[in-house]
Amino acid sequence: MKDKIYAVLFWLFIIFTWQMLSYFNMLPQFLFPSLAEIVLSFTNEFDTLMSNLKHTFFISFFSLLIAIILAVFLSYFMYKIKFLYNIVYPILLFTQNTPSIALAPLLILYLGYGLAPKIVLIVLSTLFPILINLLQAYKNSDIDYIIYLKSLKASKYQILKHYLFAHSLPYFFAALKISVSYAYLSAISAEWLGGFKGLGVLLIQYKKLFDYSAMYVVIILISLLSMLSIYLITLLEKKVIKWKR
Repeated sequence: MKDKIYAVLFWLFIIFTWQMLSYFNMLPQFLFPSLAEIVLSFTNEFDTLMSNLKHTFFISFFSLLIAIILAVFLSYFMYKIKFLYNIVYPILLFTQNTPSIALAPLLILYLGYGLAPKIVLIVLSTLFPILINLLQAYKNSDIDYIIYLKSLKASKYQILKHYLFAHSLPYFFAALKISVSYAYLSAISAEWLGGFKGLGVLLIQYKKLFDYSAMYVVIILISLLSMLSIYLITLLEKKVIKWKR
């Protein structure tokens, strides 16, 4: 409890210091607008911010859902079929090590300026961590226990459902916390380069208008959205993986 209080006090101190330095013009206003100006920008642009926030959230959520489904199926078949692993893994490794800011223009060129390039970019960015963690979970599974289940006449589906799936859940949620952040970052990158709506588009618009306080609002919203998503995933993890308590 004390650690939490100290953490809150630390951030209150940072906020107070920032506001005081801005108030006495000890920080350049175009780089560090005061917190009062940031709050004022938030209230003035509230409707625009919320509309674009919804767009970024829903496209990120939908794309992440596709990535989860693909990762669950691909990881199991790659674990079972070595030939498939040798084909798919290098492709995923290549896309993961290519910056999203570099992939986005190519996807826009191939798929146009609609939702398709954004969805593909987010799926490519979020698929890899989940897939790799699930593969690692399967590889770390207890072979002796699987043999024991087979001796009890358990089918492949029963082994997957009652052992492999449950065993992989901690790995899955650990990767999901990473992927959800990747989803928002990739969505912002795609919106920068070819979007008509979203927080990434707003960020570019406010930059062109030299409205730095509004830019800070967008950055804070992106961070809060990511942190809130990770917190909700953590709550879901505690509900699903009850044996970890």
